[in-house]
Amino acid sequence: MDKESLFNDVKDLLLSVKWTHKITAVHYDRLSKYNCWLVWSKVIAAFISSGSVASLLVSANIWTKSFSIFGSIIFTAIELVSNKFRLEENQVNLFNAKEELWEISQELTSLDREIKSSSDNAIPIQVERKRYIELLNRVKAIQIRLSPSSSKDIKVASRDIKKRHDYDNWENQRILLPPDLWHFREDK
Repeated sequence: MDKESLFNDVKDLLLSVKWTHKITAVHYDRLSKYNCWLVWSKVIAAFISSGSVASLLVSANIWTKSFSIFGSIIFTAIELVSNKFRLEENQVNLFNAKEELWEISQELTSLDREIKSSSDNAIPIQVERKRYIELLNRVKAIQIRLSPSSSKDIKVASRDIKKRHDYDNWENQRILLPPDLWHFREDK
């Protein structure tokens, strides 16, 4: 493998990482919003339920009882939904993945710049290839842990990147990459 091929492999992985990072960030934002809604819904349902239970001691009319039962049912339903979808756990996982992907994108950018600027004798290509493989394995490990993103998350991420190229990140290289990494040689 020559330096230009390795440069292109690293660049391809960098584009993929940037794309995954963007989708992960959008997915995280959506789950954060849902979690906020659930927390406030729990607070309101708990307030309705506990206030109604306290008022049962004072008044025993049908509306007070119904209001209390409604609040308890809503609170229980919200608890079940939040436990079923493990929003907080997924949110933490997405946040950590987002941060790790950002770090890897910085390392890939640095590696691609080293490959591009180093002379053939400076750093052996095997050392650069080994770093690339290590970063690739880290990306794979992160991607395995990620929960699937919705199509809405992907659309929002695509819109944010300006074009939708799910399988052809190379078309987004001018948006996602620094200008010095667009080409291996400057004459292109």
